[in-house]
Amino acid sequence: MDDRNRKNSGYNWTYSGEDVNDFRSKYSQGFDPDYIRHTEERRLQEEERRQKQRAAKKKPASRRQKNLFRQQRVAVKEPEEIQEEKAPVRRKQAGTGTGTARRKQEQDGRQKARARRSRESGGSRSLESARKNSDKPDTVWNPYEDLEDAGFAEEGKVRTSRRKRPVRSRTERAKMTPIQRGIYAIILIAVVMLILLIANRHRVVITLNGDDPLIVGYGEVFTDPGATAEYRGTIFHLLDREVAVTSSHDVDSSKYGTYQILYHAVYKDKEANATRDVVIKDKTPPVLELDESANVVMNGQTWADSYTATDDKDGDITGMVKVSGQVDTSKNGTYEINYSVSDSAGNTVTATRRVIVSNIRVNNPSMAEEDGSNVIYLTFDDGPGPYTKELLDTLAKYNVKATFFVADRNPECEDLIKEEVEQGHTVGNHTASADLDVVYADENSFWEDYDKMDAIIEAQTGSKASIMRFPGGSTNTIGVEEGGMAKLIEEARGRGLRYFDWTIICGDSGSEYSVDSLFANIRSELDIPANQRYSILMVLCHDQVEETVQMMNDLIPWALENGFVFMPITDDTPDMNFHTVIQQDE
Repeated sequence: MDDRNRKNSGYNWTYSGEDVNDFRSKYSQGFDPDYIRHTEERRLQEEERRQKQRAAKKKPASRRQKNLFRQQRVAVKEPEEIQEEKAPVRRKQAGTGTGTARRKQEQDGRQKARARRSRESGGSRSLESARKNSDKPDTVWNPYEDLEDAGFAEEGKVRTSRRKRPVRSRTERAKMTPIQRGIYAIILIAVVMLILLIANRHRVVITLNGDDPLIVGYGEVFTDPGATAEYRGTIFHLLDREVAVTSSHDVDSSKYGTYQILYHAVYKDKEANATRDVVIKDKTPPVLELDESANVVMNGQTWADSYTATDDKDGDITGMVKVSGQVDTSKNGTYEINYSVSDSAGNTVTATRRVIVSNIRVNNPSMAEEDGSNVIYLTFDDGPGPYTKELLDTLAKYNVKATFFVADRNPECEDLIKEEVEQGHTVGNHTASADLDVVYADENSFWEDYDKMDAIIEAQTGSKASIMRFPGGSTNTIGVEEGGMAKLIEEARGRGLRYFDWTIICGDSGSEYSVDSLFANIRSELDIPANQRYSILMVLCHDQVEETVQMMNDLIPWALENGFVFMPITDDTPDMNFHTVIQQDE
């Protein structure tokens, strides 16, 4: 190399010797600082461009990698400075004085500088590896070989650890066909069904019939309500089936206590057991009886209460009765007395008494004779009508209960049927029209008319009538073919109905009558000695007749003064019809 080129290259000296100081003194002689400066600027610019390219390609380092790089950069800093100081000595020892050697040395220096900057910017080269390569200037170290998997690769080299997979955009990705979707769905369903079949565990389940615990009354006949069993799956019930159940117990209803029933069921290798408690206890409430003679008291007299209470287990428990309420005999009115009693088993019974205080004699059913010879049954047909309300007030004044065989001749008065029942009177069916020509036209006409009235009674009272009275009586022959009444009576009995006629007529169905004449008709029948008159005194009246309603103010006080009592028809009332009267006469 001539002197010009040597000068331009920046190296116009020859180093011979190993002394570092001598090297530095001779190195500075004839050195061209501008060349070095421009060369270094171009190198730094080129290196900066390459770093930008690499930064655009490489993946961002994780926080763990950054921390590791930071530690390694601190650890390698001091040895690198030592390496830079020893570099001229190594080059001298290696005999790299020629231009080719210098270019190789420069290339090695640039590679090491790049490696150092790479480590400072996040490289993962260890301190030991850096020291080893510093002693081998001929070895080219790849600072990115430890970061191949992290996406850091040296420029110009292909990653050799693994092949990079091509990345497709969403639009480039292949879509599944309907057939593929169907296959995947079938596979998914099959897997789910398989899992469910494996999870479907079968077992025997026993279900008790009836209550648990079961309460049985003392002395009652005990019957085991039993149980049912089933071999059942926890999820699917395709293979379910009924299983026989056996039971065992020692229940004795004649002894108080708690017993247990054991149930057992077996199917294949599965079995189940269940138990039921049976409690024998007293379920029968006490019997509380009120003396009806205490229901009525005259104004100013002393009122004496009278009642008894008995229990099938505890016997006489009258002393345990709790009474609430008071009666003031100095004031007319109706007073309520409440009674309550419980047995040792906790069964409770209650009752209420209404005590009437009056300055006139009022009806007292408790004064009735055992044979019923002094009992009068007031019955009223064809109502309710315009005078029924007045009649109800009169009956309430004397505490008299009567029987009403109602019809539908006055639809605007239908609501009085409900009031009759609420006041304690008895309601019977007298057909809707109570017209003999209509109801007895034929058998079907009668029951159509009867059912129509029964529907009205049920609408007003909540239940149908259990007693009836044939219009014209059970022996009339108006408009009915021969034997027609016998068929109607047979049908009535088939329906569970009781029919009633009468033994005394007040006479208000005729053309001429007055209050006095009506009262005289009834009184004449009651004046007959008891052994000569009918055994049942059932009076026929009509509450649609004004004179009949007014006549009650004379009849009732007179009858009470002469020892008679008034009662309504009840289930205890003996049958009273013309057929029974004829049989009694015979």
